[in-house]
Amino acid sequence: MRRIVGVLAVALALGAISCRHSDPYAQLVKRGRYRAGPVKIFRGDYGKYRYVISDFRKRVERQRQEFTRLVQRETDLNTEEILFYNAGIDTVNQVLILRYFAPMQVNDPLYAGAQIQFVLDESGALKEIYIDRVPYE
Repeated sequence: MRRIVGVLAVALALGAISCRHSDPYAQLVKRGRYRAGPVKIFRGDYGKYRYVISDFRKRVERQRQEFTRLVQRETDLNTEEILFYNAGIDTVNQVLILRYFAPMQVNDPLYAGAQIQFVLDESGALKEIYIDRVPYE
C-alpha cells in the first residue's frame, strides 16, 4: 500500500512540474507590477507603435482564455476574462507595456480583480509578463 501511495505521489509531482513547463509563458511570468522605468501612457494615437500594439492585442484576443487562466493560476483569484486597459512606453528602457484587467467574477471584500502587464520590445517580441492583484483603492 505504501508503495502505491509513493508511486502516486511521485506521479502527481511530475505531472505538476510538466504542466508548469508545458506553459509557454511560465518563464516570462513575474508576480507584481512593472517598475523598471517610468511609463508614459499613450492617449489616443499609438504613433509609430500602432501596428506593434494592434498585432499584439490581436494575439491576446486569440489567446484570451489562456491568459485569463494564467492570471487565475498566479493570483488564486476567481476572475473574469482579461480586458484591455491601456498601453504605454518606458522611454528609458525602450519597451512597450500593454496592461489588461481581469475583474472579479463575484464581489470580493479585498480585491477588484487582477492585472496583467505584457512587456514587449519595440518589435513586438514578448519579454516579460507581470501579474498582480488589484485591491480596492
